[in-house]
Amino acid sequence: SREQLLRAVKLNPQRLNYRLALAKDYVNEVKADIFLLSTPGQSETITAERKAKLQTNVQQALKEGQAATAIAPNSVMAWETLGAIYRDIRLIAVGSLEPAIRYLTKASELEPTNPVLLAELGKLYLANGQTKEAADAFEQAAEFKGDYWEAQVGLAQTYDSLGQTDKALVILEDLISRVQTPEIIYESGRLYYNQGKIDKAIERFKEAIALRPDYANAVYSLGAAYKKQGDKIRALEQFQKVLELNPGNEAVGKMVEELKNEISNF
Repeated sequence: SREQLLRAVKLNPQRLNYRLALAKDYVNEVKADIFLLSTPGQSETITAERKAKLQTNVQQALKEGQAATAIAPNSVMAWETLGAIYRDIRLIAVGSLEPAIRYLTKASELEPTNPVLLAELGKLYLANGQTKEAADAFEQAAEFKGDYWEAQVGLAQTYDSLGQTDKALVILEDLISRVQTPEIIYESGRLYYNQGKIDKAIERFKEAIALRPDYANAVYSLGAAYKKQGDKIRALEQFQKVLELNPGNEAVGKMVEELKNEISNF
C-alpha cells in the first residue's frame, strides 16, 4: 500500500528500490485520468478534485524518481523510471518529451545493448519529430534483438512519417507473415487506409478485430473505412461497438447520432 511504501522510504531513504516502487505507484494511480484528459471530449469527466490529485501524484512521482537517480546515478532502472514518468505524462504536460528523451538516453548509455530502451527512445524521438534519431534507435533495437517486432513497427511508422509508406508497408507485411499480432495488423491497415486502399484496410482491420475483439482503435478504424466507402449502416454498427467499449466518448457518440440521422433521412 502507499502507506507502507512511504513508511519504508522514511525508514530507509537511501534504498533505491523503495524510491522506484513509490514513484511507479504514484504514476500508476493516475494513468487512467491522464488518458482521459488527453482524449477529446473526455476531460470534462475528470473533477477538479481528481485533477488536483493527479497533479500532486505527478509531482511526487518526479520527486521520487529524481531522488532515485541521486541515490544511484549509475543505475539503469533509476534513469529509466524517471524517463518513463516524463514519457507517461507527456500527453498532459507540455515540455515533457525532452526530459523523457534525456533520461532514457542516460539509461541507454548505461546499458547500450538493451533493445527495449532503444525502442522506447525511438518512440519518443518520433513523437518529437526527430525522425533520423528515431530510425537509428529502432534499427539498433532490431539489430540487438532480431525478433523484436515493436522495433520493426516503430521503424515502419518512422518511414511512414517520412512519406515512405510503401517502404513501411514492406516491413509490416513481412512481419505479418511471421508474427500474427493485432497491433501489427492494425498498423498495416492504418497505412493502407491513408493510401486510399480502403478494401485492403478493411481486410486488415477485420483481421485485427478477429484476434482481439475489444481492440477499440481497430473497431473505430473499421467504422471510418466503411464510412469512407459510403456504407453508413456498417459504419454505424462499428461506431456503436466503440461506444460499448468506451462509454461516454462524446466524439464517437456525436458521430453515431449523425449517422443515425443520415440513415433515417435517406
